[in-house]
Amino acid sequence: MAAVLVGREEHVGALRGLLDEATAGRGGSALVEGEPGAGRTRLLTEALSAAVGLGCRVRHGSGDELWQGYPLRTVLDCLYGDDAAADPGRAEIVGLLNGEDADTPTAEASLLAAMDRLLSVVEERCAEGPLSYSTICNGPTTRVC
Repeated sequence: MAAVLVGREEHVGALRGLLDEATAGRGGSALVEGEPGAGRTRLLTEALSAAVGLGCRVRHGSGDELWQGYPLRTVLDCLYGDDAAADPGRAEIVGLLNGEDADTPTAEASLLAAMDRLLSVVEERCAEGPLSYSTICNGPTTRVC
């Protein structure tokens, strides 16, 4: 049985309000900050518990200090999930991040090309219907967005 979330009604309400907006076709974003153990993941779980019932697809990604050397890895996990290994779109983006594209000669150009491709994937997925992405990054500036 899940623990009761106490004293976070305002936060849950704000996040569910964003979810309602998203299911009505108006996207948005939120940033939830806090120290490790403050309940960020629990807050998101509670706030997004109604998402599937509203017809929203929910995807999660997570990262920590160990993944700082791998740009956009958390976003890739969020977009492609556990079954990502065989996905050619993910492979394309990973190739860009690894500098495997001859058309992007610098690390900066590769990163920008990968970001552009990621944005295209988000646009494609959002065009298919309501979508909620949440990433949890545990590090010196712990954030959930």
